[in-house]
Amino acid sequence: MTDPARLITQWFGSGLAGTSSLACKSGNSKKAQAGPTQSHMLDQHSVLTFEGDQAPPHLYFVVDTPSIDDHNAQVEFMAQMDWPFKLSVARVEYTLISRGFWGRKHYWGKVLRHVNGVTGVWLHDDRENKGYARLVNRVPGSIGGPQPDTSWLIYSR
Repeated sequence: MTDPARLITQWFGSGLAGTSSLACKSGNSKKAQAGPTQSHMLDQHSVLTFEGDQAPPHLYFVVDTPSIDDHNAQVEFMAQMDWPFKLSVARVEYTLISRGFWGRKHYWGKVLRHVNGVTGVWLHDDRENKGYARLVNRVPGSIGGPQPDTSWLIYSR
């Protein structure tokens, strides 16, 4: 799924159903088995909640793709993740304030800032612009959406 807002909404609502990689042992048979059958797999249902129904001030997300073996498929998946500028979680609205990128053995980041009367998205990449952060877009919402090489995100209330 490349729509994290929908995934998070479902996870905090009705939850996510799936099959665990854990398996039940059936009886005490000593016979060697080729592996667990579908009937021996454990079903799971996962629902996220905030402890004490108190939403935290910030949400942190890390984009990790260990289940995708092919590197090009990993890069494509990460580039298609459509992270929203505004994210509603358990009736609380969060704003994307920082986004980190990783690619080609290098990290860089974008941050939503207000500097000298200008609110916008600032890029810090020590390989460009002599390492100085620079304004890349005056539209705050431009920090959201699908962007290649996204590695982590921070949302704030």
